[in-house]
Amino acid sequence: MEIINSFAENGFSVVLLVGLLWLLFRVRQLETRLEQLSSQQTNLVNAKVSLDAELTAMKADISWLSEDCFKTPRPVKL
Repeated sequence: MEIINSFAENGFSVVLLVGLLWLLFRVRQLETRLEQLSSQQTNLVNAKVSLDAELTAMKADISWLSEDCFKTPRPVKL
């Protein structure tokens, strides 16, 4: 009976140890995934800022061109 009790205690300890190792492995996987998502979010924010700057520059160019077109009379060839 003592052997069975010892085996049961050891088996429970092994199962507990395996469970804890599995939990640590999953936590590490989730931390890695969180770091990847954070990096992607940073890249997306940087891309948005860059695109906003380009759009603002394009709007300024269009505004300048449209003003220039209406200010300067163009000769008309008949």
